[in-house]
Amino acid sequence: MEFLVVIWNEMTSLRFFKSYLIFFQMFLFVSKFQKLLLFYKEINCKLKGKRFIHFFRTFRFK
Repeated sequence: MEFLVVIWNEMTSLRFFKSYLIFFQMFLFVSKFQKLLLFYKEINCKLKGKRFIHFFRTFRFK
């Protein structure tokens, strides 16, 4: 709980709030990227070789 209070105190000041937003966006991006990587690994186990690459290309541009 103390940790959350410290974070909240830093967030209330604008300078820290901006950096927190940037950090939060990066965190979201990384978590999404990790989920996608796990998803691709699962597909790669099911599909082998060129079919997987073809699926990867079509999925990426959707």
